[in-house]
Amino acid sequence: MKLNFAVALALLSDQPRDKLSDLNMIGNKCSHNWLLKVPQRRNRRPGQTKPPLLVYEGRDLHSVPALTDFLGEFGAFYGKLFGAYAEHYT
Repeated sequence: MKLNFAVALALLSDQPRDKLSDLNMIGNKCSHNWLLKVPQRRNRRPGQTKPPLLVYEGRDLHSVPALTDFLGEFGAFYGKLFGAYAEHYT
């Protein structure tokens, strides 16, 4: 809701909102499960394939290529947000 409110106030555009929403979803999964490398079992039968808990663009975030892409995407994004914050409050 806060992200949609920021878009309505023209503080964010749709693309950063979508990225922050994805990041929020990953953060929520981390905060609700201490064993991050364990596959999700909810709504799965014992014989069904269990997807990893942390997924970024359809890939397991524990793999090096997915983590590299994740850091490339969000590292620059956070750097930009931190720069804007630092300019405003210093």
